[in-house]
Amino acid sequence: MIDNFEFLQSRIDELKKSYKYYVYGKSMLGQDLIGFHIGKYTNKQMLITGGIHAREYISTCLCLYLVQNLKTTDIGCYILPMLNPDGIRLCLDGIEWIKDEQTRCMLERINKSQDFGLFKANAYGVDLNENFDAGFGEGNFIKFLPNSNGYLGEKSNSYENKYLLNFIKNKKISVSLSYHSKGEVVYYGFCKLNKKQLKLSKKLAKMVSKSLKYKKIRSKNSFAGFSDYMSYVKNIPSVTIELGSDNYSHPIGFDKLDEIKIGQIDMIKKVAGVFCDANM
Repeated sequence: MIDNFEFLQSRIDELKKSYKYYVYGKSMLGQDLIGFHIGKYTNKQMLITGGIHAREYISTCLCLYLVQNLKTTDIGCYILPMLNPDGIRLCLDGIEWIKDEQTRCMLERINKSQDFGLFKANAYGVDLNENFDAGFGEGNFIKFLPNSNGYLGEKSNSYENKYLLNFIKNKKISVSLSYHSKGEVVYYGFCKLNKKQLKLSKKLAKMVSKSLKYKKIRSKNSFAGFSDYMSYVKNIPSVTIELGSDNYSHPIGFDKLDEIKIGQIDMIKKVAGVFCDANM
């Protein structure tokens, strides 16, 4: 199996033939932002996301696996596998597919290399997981100019993120899982959560951690991430799940999916049973 964007896109196109899908927006360079739905619409919904950081495309692979293999009965599940398609394509295929010369020059300048294998940002050099309105601009490690990672952007809830937030705005989501890589860690507990929010966040993290045998860690010095936004602003329990052993180097390749997917479906079923009052 060759790690390239064409393979991911072909998998998405195949799934679109058999599963309910949405084009909920466009990336900065005009690629479709795709979301899938499985199960019912009438009851509580889960939200599962991946691919917000370019080099963490193994999370996209897992989400696509879940679309095909996660069978639901009593609830529905929205799965958004690739929140940052431009960044992932840069990471996998390099820069030659970008037609605009000014954009290409900017990206090469901020990346300081023609090798985008460790790139995390979108095509404007924005770290999308530093851009949500949950302590936006408050972190100690953020950057204030376009970069391969860490730049928060000009204003919160922008770029590809605005389409994501608009898509989920009126959905009956009761729990959210955000896949990243790496480290086999479950992060929970944004620092601004109230006692009730923190209790639910910790409960969710404990379930995920126990099921996957991942380490549970309270978030520190983390602001403006998607899980922060969901837990704090939307009042929806949410955790960030870091896939893959810390012994792996970035980016984690497609060949590690068989190992990474172990236990994921059982974990999601357990979470659904508690946070959605249903079986899957």
